[in-house]
Amino acid sequence: MKILPHIGIDEIQFGMTMENVRSIWGQPANIRYFIPVEENPEERDVIWEYDEGIELSFSSDDSFLLSTIESSSQKDKLNGVVMAGRKISELILVFPKLFLEQDFEENGKNYELPDIDISLWVKGDVVETVLFFPEYDKNGTTIIWPDR
Repeated sequence: MKILPHIGIDEIQFGMTMENVRSIWGQPANIRYFIPVEENPEERDVIWEYDEGIELSFSSDDSFLLSTIESSSQKDKLNGVVMAGRKISELILVFPKLFLEQDFEENGKNYELPDIDISLWVKGDVVETVLFFPEYDKNGTTIIWPDR
């Protein structure tokens, strides 16, 4: 599938409702709920997991519109390049703006492509997951939803 920075993946776009996504991809294989602060259960994410290694997150902060996509699939490509399963050293050559954002030592490393809001989670030297996000305004507080 094609990763579309600030837009989504293939025909799935940021800002879609759960119903929109279900009408295109069908029911997810699994649904998880994430509550970051137990004292505020109203602030939560609903995470849809698909068999292809794709997770779609719908956050209460964003009126449960699709706001984060995570992929561990070696079929997903950014500009024709497979990201998951590749060595980070190879990807740095292809994407020179890729930089180490945070090193969590034995737990892994987070690399970013800031211009297109893509984050890579790396264990050892191999990309495990690719996270991508919609575009935000200049303040970084409001999502600019893609036009449909």
